[in-house]
Amino acid sequence: MTRPAGAKWTNTIVAVLIHVLRTAQMWEIIDRVPRVRPLKVPPQDFDHLDQADQDRLVETARLGQDPWLR
Repeated sequence: MTRPAGAKWTNTIVAVLIHVLRTAQMWEIIDRVPRVRPLKVPPQDFDHLDQADQDRLVETARLGQDPWLR
């Protein structure tokens, strides 16, 4: 079952479309780009790294280890 697209995803897709339309206008394929207002998006929650994860990340980067090749 698919979920409906959220406002943030919709705004991302519309931004790509606007870029394509501006390029078409620059290439004189279309006369003008329509105005589109982005949807309102609620503030996003951020899940920050805790101290242990930060330390592990810094140590791995310092040692030059690749954690994805285990």
